[in-house]
Amino acid sequence: MNVFCRLAFVFALLTTASLSIAMPDAPFSALFAELEDASFSDDKLEVVKRFAGQALTETQAVRILKEFPMSDDKLSALRLIAGGIPQTAMGAIGKAFSFDDDRAEARKILVAKGATTHASGTQSATAGGKNRCASYSLSNSGQPSDGTMPRARFQQLESTVKGESFSDSKVGALRTFLEVAPEGLSAEQVTSLITWYTYRDDKLSALRAVEDRVKGLTAAEMKALIGGYTFSDDKLEVLKIVKDTLLDLDNRYDVVDAFTFRNDKEEARQILSKIQGRTYLWGTVRASKPVFVLDTSGSMRASGRLPDGSQGTRLDFLKKEMTDVLEHHIGQGDQFEIITFNGSVLPLNRKMVSGSDKNRARASQMISRTRANGGTNIHDALERAFALPNTNAVYLLTDGMPSAGRFTNTAQIRNAVLTWNATKGIPLHTVALLTGGSGSSELEASRFMFELALQNCGQFRLIR
Repeated sequence: MNVFCRLAFVFALLTTASLSIAMPDAPFSALFAELEDASFSDDKLEVVKRFAGQALTETQAVRILKEFPMSDDKLSALRLIAGGIPQTAMGAIGKAFSFDDDRAEARKILVAKGATTHASGTQSATAGGKNRCASYSLSNSGQPSDGTMPRARFQQLESTVKGESFSDSKVGALRTFLEVAPEGLSAEQVTSLITWYTYRDDKLSALRAVEDRVKGLTAAEMKALIGGYTFSDDKLEVLKIVKDTLLDLDNRYDVVDAFTFRNDKEEARQILSKIQGRTYLWGTVRASKPVFVLDTSGSMRASGRLPDGSQGTRLDFLKKEMTDVLEHHIGQGDQFEIITFNGSVLPLNRKMVSGSDKNRARASQMISRTRANGGTNIHDALERAFALPNTNAVYLLTDGMPSAGRFTNTAQIRNAVLTWNATKGIPLHTVALLTGGSGSSELEASRFMFELALQNCGQFRLIR
């Protein structure tokens, strides 16, 4: 697949920090002259070793790679200098390779750039395995956003997509970038993103690729998105793609006004009558075997204005959202488990159970009876979740920092999760529920949830 963008995600994480000042022209030119004078590839690679650890400009990095006519040698050179290549050089580095296979290998090299050392200074507990996100570096990842892709990262996504030459490659680049990005997309970002594509089919393919990342659309936003398309068939297709991103289901039929013709209005109404809608906390839960790990600590009594406009406690909102998930997102053929935690850990079933009416009703009763009290035992709750067989997604929600359990240090918990998930590759989706509060501890909790999602190929959401 001709997509040069797994690298983009890692590079795009550098939203608040930059690499050190690039190597000055004079010393670069002197060393590059030695590279040009070297007769054989092995000799050239010996010279390139002296560039290792140096920050390089886009032009400098490309000039080094172009000294190697053979793909294997060029890749070897890239391995040596990858740590010093700036994020803005991404597109140019991709074009330095002629073949798709070489580009794919270059992506792997660049994704691994600086990936062995984490924010805590400790080494990753695992390397390789099924969790392809395990070794992403946290050291320069900046502060997490509100769960929507930060501006700098979105600009990097735009650069990645537009840097591809062919339309199918542009769609592939989008999919691969989003595959490992932890945040969602706002309505404005989705509208902007569609304009990067020229052809009708590509626009629709791009919309399908991002649908799961849309944090949620109000009826007015969905109507505006659909209204941006001219032809009836396109408008109906857009509705079919984004229908389940709707947040305010009570206003669903306002979307019908985006359509002109009577038959189209009727078909749109039929589509809207059957939608699930999107939860504020988890979006659309599509995993067939999800485990929900839910914070019921004392701080969940904090109250304030909730995302749906109502007033209530964090626990009230969690109960409402969890009831919605059980009613609309867990099917008869699915399996699920719910694990609540405060100072201790309380699993509902101690195993995965079917999504039968009986099991979902029992889960709803458990959720409704839950009270907020005690500490925050994140480690032991996640350990229980990852020990369950056949799970294909874990959804973690908390409103604070760990204060109980085997480990309360966030680096230790992260590394424990990496160990449990090394051979499973289960996406860990995280939510920091911070409505009605503020302070450094909540910022730390948000950061911790972001890191867990990042290193376990999950999506991160911050709810204020």
